[in-house]
Amino acid sequence: MNDKHYVPDNFTLWVLDFNDKAVYNYAVKLYADESEYLKILEDVGHELSKIEWMISPYDEAIDATKDLRVAD
Repeated sequence: MNDKHYVPDNFTLWVLDFNDKAVYNYAVKLYADESEYLKILEDVGHELSKIEWMISPYDEAIDATKDLRVAD
């Protein structure tokens, strides 16, 4: 869509969980209040002090492996 103000209906909540060394994603709505996401994360069992999280309009991770520079 070419509209600069287009906002998708669904977003992805990405979670890097250091307890089990895994990345999770959840389909969520866009909330104005961060506490809504924190509640979701706690409800599904994440320990908030042991995670990093972000909201993204993308539901797939970008495979940037080919962009890595390897020292000779």
